[in-house]
Amino acid sequence: MSKFNNPIVLLIAVVWAALCATNVSARHLEARVSFNGAEKTAVVEGKWSGGREERNLSFLASAIGAERLAERIGGISLTDNAGGTVSYKRFNAAEYVAATGFSSFRYVVDLSPVSDPRSAAHSSWIDGDRGIIFIDDILPLGRKDETRAVFTVKVPERWNVASTAQTGDGLVFDLERPEREVLLIGKGIRISDPAVGGRLSLVAAGKWLFTDLEAARMASEIFLEYEDAFGSSPSGPLRIVVLPFPQPNVRAGTWEAETRGSTVVIVSADMPFQNQSSQRLHEQLRHEIFHLWLPNAVYLSGSYDWFYEGFALYRSLKAGVTLNRIRFDDMLDTLSRAHNIDRSQGTPISLLDASQRRWAGADAELYARGMLIAFMADLAMLKNSGGRQNIDTLLGHLFSSYKLRDRSADGNKVILGFFDADPALRSIADDHIRGSRPIDLAAFAAAAGIENDPGTSRTRLRITSRPNGRQKALLDKLGYNSWRKLTRK
Repeated sequence: MSKFNNPIVLLIAVVWAALCATNVSARHLEARVSFNGAEKTAVVEGKWSGGREERNLSFLASAIGAERLAERIGGISLTDNAGGTVSYKRFNAAEYVAATGFSSFRYVVDLSPVSDPRSAAHSSWIDGDRGIIFIDDILPLGRKDETRAVFTVKVPERWNVASTAQTGDGLVFDLERPEREVLLIGKGIRISDPAVGGRLSLVAAGKWLFTDLEAARMASEIFLEYEDAFGSSPSGPLRIVVLPFPQPNVRAGTWEAETRGSTVVIVSADMPFQNQSSQRLHEQLRHEIFHLWLPNAVYLSGSYDWFYEGFALYRSLKAGVTLNRIRFDDMLDTLSRAHNIDRSQGTPISLLDASQRRWAGADAELYARGMLIAFMADLAMLKNSGGRQNIDTLLGHLFSSYKLRDRSADGNKVILGFFDADPALRSIADDHIRGSRPIDLAAFAAAAGIENDPGTSRTRLRITSRPNGRQKALLDKLGYNSWRKLTRK
C-alpha cells in the first residue's frame, strides 16, 4: 500500500467559494469531499442550499456484500446557522436526529474494503493507490423533493479522478441524480481513447491478460450490437471501468459488476490463461453494457427486474453467438442449465413475485426463469411473424417510447401491456410472468428445430437431426449460422 507523507485533506478555498456561488434554481446539497489514500477515508463537509436547516441526517444502510454499510460513518458534527454546535441522537447506524435544526455537517467515512468480495462493485472503497466511489453511499441521502448534489472532491497528490460527469478541471460535480454517479480515483488509472463516436471510453487499473486495446474493442463491438438491437443509443458520455478486487486471494474467474447510470463497473479476478481472460471479459461486458439501455436509460419504475435481468442474460447469449464469441451449442447449454435450475426450485413462483423477492432469496428463479421467458418470447415472435420480428422489436419499442419522458411509468404494466397486445406472447405473460405454471420449452423450441435430448431426464437442448425449411430459417434468425457469415466477411 502506498503511503503519502503529506496527504491532502483540505479543499482549495477558491474552488469551494466558486461552488457556493453557483446559481441553482432548486434546493440541493452542497458538499466538499476530501479523500485520504493512506488512511482510506473521506472527510465530508456540507450544507443545504439557502441556509436551510434540517433535523435528520440519513445514510444508505446497506449494499450487496456490505450489509452494515452505514457503520463506516463516524465523527459526526452538526452546526446551526449561528455557528453553534447541535447535539443529536443516533437511532441506528444510518439515521441521526438532531435536537434542533442544523444547517451544516461534517463526518468521516471509513473506506477500507469490507471482507466480502461481492461488495467491491457495489459500494465505495479505497485500497492502495486507487479506489471507486459510489456517490450515494458517501453523501447523505436527499429528501424526496431534493435530488441534486453539487460538490467538490480533493484527492491525494498525483491521484486522478475519472467520471462521466466531472467538469473540465475534474474537481467540481453538479449532479441531478447523484445516486447514478461513480468516481474512479487513484494513480495508474488508464483511460483508452473514446470509441463509438467519441462517447464510450474504457478506464482500467491493474494487470490483466488482455490489453486495454482489446478490452476497448470488445466494448465497442458489443455496444454497436446493442445499438442496432435497440435502434439508438443512450445519451451522454458512457464509461466502462475494469478493476481488480481490493480483497486478497479472490478465486480466479470470480467477478462482480454493476451498471450505475452511464458507468459500467466490473471488478474481477483474472483467469489463468489469456484466452479464458478475454472470453470472461467479453461475457461480463455483454451483460453489463445491455444495462446502459435497460433499465438505466428508460423512465420505467417498479420491480421489473425479471425483464431487464432475464432479457439481458438471453440477449447477451445471442450477442455472443452473433459476434462469434460462443457457439450456438453453448447458448443451448446455458438455456438448458437455466431450465434445470428453474425445475429444481420446487414450487414455482411468478416472475412478478420473484422480482419482489429478489433480495430475499428469489434471485435464482428470477435469473433462470427470466432468461427462459426471453428465449420463449424470441421464439414465439419469430414464429408468429415469419421471422420478421423478434425480441429486438420489443426492446426497440420500449427504448424509443420511454427514453425521453417527463415522468416514469410502471415497468411491469408497460411490458405486460406489450405482451398482452401480442397474441404470440399473451399466454407467456399469463402462465409465467403473472402466473406460476412450470415452464415447458418443448412447444416453443420445436418451431426452430430445437428439441430435448430424449436420452436424459434433465433438460439438454439440441438441434433436431433433420430440421425442415421453416425451422432452418428460424435457427438462422436465432444466430445458428452467424459464424458462417463472419467467416465470409
